[in-house]
Amino acid sequence: MPRSRVSALADDRARKIFASPEPLHERPRAQEIAAKMGFALIKHDSRCLDCHYTPKLAGARVTARAGVACESCHGAAQSWINVHNNFEGRQVERASETAATRREREKRNVAAGMFSSANLADLVARCYACHVVADEQLVAVGGHGAGGGFELLERLEKVRHNFVRGERVENARFPPEEKRRLLVLGTVLELEAVLRAWRRRAR
Repeated sequence: MPRSRVSALADDRARKIFASPEPLHERPRAQEIAAKMGFALIKHDSRCLDCHYTPKLAGARVTARAGVACESCHGAAQSWINVHNNFEGRQVERASETAATRREREKRNVAAGMFSSANLADLVARCYACHVVADEQLVAVGGHGAGGGFELLERLEKVRHNFVRGERVENARFPPEEKRRLLVLGTVLELEAVLRAWRRRAR
């Protein structure tokens, strides 16, 4: 398994990112929605894949490779994982990486296709692409919730993040100024996502 997913899968299980430990495709509510939408298999060629799984192309079909993982938010890692994990030519640990080198590495991450905190608005917008459901058929026919009520800061603190600065034991806490920035950004981007969804449904 690619190393971009190994720690993510372990952390998903350990930190209980989801409220229910039951896999999505085994939940009665998910099966009910899938039946209404005509999805024979939730984990294969369904609209559930983009938000509830890490999808991959397997031959002529799209299937789930893993659950929600790093790539769900940061984008497919094949082009940027080696840049992201290379700290000054691997001569130092990430914790001792210089600020200048980190900024340069983050620029290269973005150039390689990573949705990074270096471009925070683009990264956070990906949260609301799933947590505000713009698919009218999925809501009206399938009975899926429309989303909303997504607490960005709360979720970011639950998902395994900044664990190097947290001495690999727990997430490093966001400083107050970063919390304020995320609060404002999350509010604005959620509103934008809702307005885009309304516009799409009105067409």
